[in-house]
Amino acid sequence: MNNTKCVIIGNDSYLFHGFSDKLVDVDFYYLTFNDWRTDKNLEILQKADAVINFAISPDFSTRDMNSDEIIDIQIARILKDANSRFLFISSRKVYGTNKECRTYKEDDALTGFDFYSKNKIKTEKELTDILGEKLCVFRVSNIIGEPVLRKNYKTFIGWITESIVNNGFLKITQSKDAQKDFITKDFLHKAIAFFIGNKISGIFNVSAGFPVKIGELLADMAGKEKIIFDDAASCSNSEQFVLDNSKLTYLTGLTFSPQALKQGCLKFNELLSKICQRRNI
Repeated sequence: MNNTKCVIIGNDSYLFHGFSDKLVDVDFYYLTFNDWRTDKNLEILQKADAVINFAISPDFSTRDMNSDEIIDIQIARILKDANSRFLFISSRKVYGTNKECRTYKEDDALTGFDFYSKNKIKTEKELTDILGEKLCVFRVSNIIGEPVLRKNYKTFIGWITESIVNNGFLKITQSKDAQKDFITKDFLHKAIAFFIGNKISGIFNVSAGFPVKIGELLADMAGKEKIIFDDAASCSNSEQFVLDNSKLTYLTGLTFSPQALKQGCLKFNELLSKICQRRNI
């Protein structure tokens, strides 16, 4: 049996770390964020069974990017006449923001509300126009992985890590009862690996499919004693959401449980505690 050939772009990114362990019968070719555009790599991209980009430009969250600037769209244009499938990591933010705990399905309207979500929506639409049925889109809920200390890493995980390491506490400016959908990075990796190995395309919510209260989640991740809730700010900033993952579950058989989420949170806490111990915090 011939192995699936997969090109990974951004193998030094946070989301990629730990991913290769999930793949079986897959031949990898790694390209860094800057190297994929060289002429010598065009044939490698076009002959791959699957291509996935784990890297993202810092500008994605700070301004409205032109299509020609977006790496995923540039890659798609290279793959337009090839047989390669492209796997795009999108975001739950494409569904917009709501104070109600609404459940979003893949065919719901997309509503951009910041630079990041608008750029993701733009990219999804252009990738669909370019690649059609050769495209797989993962609309991913919030991800819990290992702690990360990386300059200008403005994510949920980065915020928790930097707050605890630099300040010794975590100040929450939303209701502790706000409910959101979270998965572990391990679950995301399992889902992506399934799609690569089984050569599947389409649009899929990659999510838990159930909400968890933010106060409970952060207590497991950072420790109850290190959390400070700003009651004055909490009422005006209580975004909530759940992603319907029934399409993903039906196709792959993959499920995610509250127990798996709690284990992911406690593992994060364990690793964060070790960082603090090394720094005498």
